[in-house]
Amino acid sequence: RSKMAEAPVEEPLTVLEQLENWFYMEDIGSTLEEFAYDNASVIDLETEENKHEYMDLYKKYCELLDKQLEGFLATQQCSTEEFLEMVKKAEADCVDGNNVLDKIVAMSDFDHFMALMRRNAQSMA
Repeated sequence: RSKMAEAPVEEPLTVLEQLENWFYMEDIGSTLEEFAYDNASVIDLETEENKHEYMDLYKKYCELLDKQLEGFLATQQCSTEEFLEMVKKAEADCVDGNNVLDKIVAMSDFDHFMALMRRNAQSMA
């Protein structure tokens, strides 16, 4: 009697692996670039001072990023709390591949936001 070789069962992609695929497939950077382009006229290139309205714009930018991320999590049937637990576990296990998480965190940084906004404002000047 011959046994058929069983095909190896591929593990389903983890939510964090799916996040990386989604991040690049959806091109979240383009969505944020479009936001920056649409709002660049608010930025005053004559001064390095951060005006109050920049913080309001930054909040909208973060809300856009959050909405994008929440939309992804909904497709994975994963709550924000579950996702944060996965991130903590991945960090504790020193799992490689958190590069996309680093990028998302960097995108939500105020300095990154301002650099993006200034770059878009300069391109329109």
